[in-house]
Amino acid sequence: MPTVALEPRYFDRMGTSLGDKARMVLPHLRGPRVLDVGAGGGELTEAIAGAGFRASALDAAPDAIARLNGLGGLHEVRQGYAEQVPLLFSEPFDTIVVSALMHEVYSYGTSPETEAPVLGYDAVSLTLTRFRESLRDGGRLIIRDGVMPDRPLEPATVDGLSPMDIEAFHDYLRRSPHPLLRALHLSGRSLTGTRHAIAEFLFTLTWGIETFPREALERYQLFTLARYSDDAADRGFDLVHSESVTQRGYVDALSHLDVTSGGRPWFPATNGLWVFEKR
Repeated sequence: MPTVALEPRYFDRMGTSLGDKARMVLPHLRGPRVLDVGAGGGELTEAIAGAGFRASALDAAPDAIARLNGLGGLHEVRQGYAEQVPLLFSEPFDTIVVSALMHEVYSYGTSPETEAPVLGYDAVSLTLTRFRESLRDGGRLIIRDGVMPDRPLEPATVDGLSPMDIEAFHDYLRRSPHPLLRALHLSGRSLTGTRHAIAEFLFTLTWGIETFPREALERYQLFTLARYSDDAADRGFDLVHSESVTQRGYVDALSHLDVTSGGRPWFPATNGLWVFEKR
């Protein structure tokens, strides 16, 4: 996974979503030892510590580490990748929290032993295995990330694209390395494709075209709500809870567009939450 400088806009956006993250994550924590993987600016880690847990943080970006070290009140801060958790922390955790990171593992993952690229679902499976090694028996893994729409291959349509949206679409199509997500067709101001491909483009669009050199490289939605539990079960986890939500900010940012599927208004869920326990 490449180590890149994170622009201030990234930290600002992560901070503004704290309410959603905290609401989804905090009720499911089991302590006392909690690790926040991909902690970024540390807003969620700080909330975990403030809830009385012994919170540790892991991130790969040097500027994120600087922010985390400046917070105070955290038990441990380490620089590294999600796949390296067992190598960086010696004591098992009661809960590992992974918010908006597993899609980056999919897109940029590496082997912790050889640092060779391990991408896609192989990277996801490897990381789930490493998390299990770092949890105590009965410990919890909480994943908050993109959620693939139900019936992801059914068609969807976006009408009312602006000239700026169309410019962003062409840039997105040029940059995205994921053939499944490039299966989109533009006709005038309308865009058609699968529900999955449409959702991926719309959510990338909300970040702004200036972020596409990074954001367009990522695949945000890896599993439907139900499918994640099947994959995690193969790695020794049992599902405790799952839910999907649609953040209002995405709806507002895309309110100028008319999104339909099956001839009806449709808007994809923006996030899923999965709470697993180590079997």
